[in-house]
Amino acid sequence: MFNGLLRTYAGACALPNIDDSVKKVYIQDAWNLFKQIQASKIPMNINLLNSLLYVHTKAFDIEKVEGLVLPLYDQYGIKKDEYTYQHLAGKYRIISLKV
Repeated sequence: MFNGLLRTYAGACALPNIDDSVKKVYIQDAWNLFKQIQASKIPMNINLLNSLLYVHTKAFDIEKVEGLVLPLYDQYGIKKDEYTYQHLAGKYRIISLKV
C-alpha cells in the first residue's frame, strides 16, 4: 500500500506542465508518508526506497536524491538494485540533455 502511494506521488510529479510548487507539496507528502512507514515499524525494503527515489527523480529534485534519499540505502543496509540505477540514470540523462 505504501509503495503504491509513493509511486502515485512520482506519477503526479511527472505530469506535463506541473508547477514546481505543486511538486514540492507532493515531495513533502511523500516524506510524511515515509515518516509514517518508519513510525509504523514496517520493515524497510528496496521497493519503498526505490519508490521514494522515484518521487524525487520524477520531480527533478537532484539535491534531495543525493543528500537525503541515497544515504537511506546505506542507513537501512539495502543494496541498490537495477531499478535504483535505472531511476538515477534516467534522471542524469535528462539533466544532461537540458544543459
